[in-house]
Amino acid sequence: MIRILATGDETSAPAPEGRHSDGHDYVIMHLINREHCAGGVSRVYRKGAGRPEAETTLTEPMQTIVIDDRLMEHEVTPISPSGGPRAVRDMMIVDFDRE
Repeated sequence: MIRILATGDETSAPAPEGRHSDGHDYVIMHLINREHCAGGVSRVYRKGAGRPEAETTLTEPMQTIVIDDRLMEHEVTPISPSGGPRAVRDMMIVDFDRE
């Protein structure tokens, strides 16, 4: 589980390492909760590509992205508060290997 918080004028980076692969066969990124967030755009790239293959903002609980981590890289833009004093983005990340 990963909880990202942002308050006031600050932004908070959900993936501080930026664009990356997790080093497993597959990655599941599952939104648990999102409150008062601007940002948090998920981007998925083929390894080494300049443009994303997919770009989306997970906004509703249970929305999920599944990728083949051997072929893809991913990143998430920073979040900031919108419509409330504090932005919250809760994710469950599951990395797994076939063997």
